[in-house]
Amino acid sequence: MIQRCIISIKKGVFAYSLQDRETKKLSAIQAKDMTITDNGIVIVDSKGKKHTLKK
Repeated sequence: MIQRCIISIKKGVFAYSLQDRETKKLSAIQAKDMTITDNGIVIVDSKGKKHTLKK
């Protein structure tokens, strides 16, 4: 069952908990591409720079 959804919008990257129905801001980076890995989330910003958010 999915418990959390990761969303990217113009104001940053957010996590939405489906269980608690709460939104949490993970980063202010404007994401162009995101990849979820075992260690966290890899975000490529609009300028092409990679950022890693650890779990």
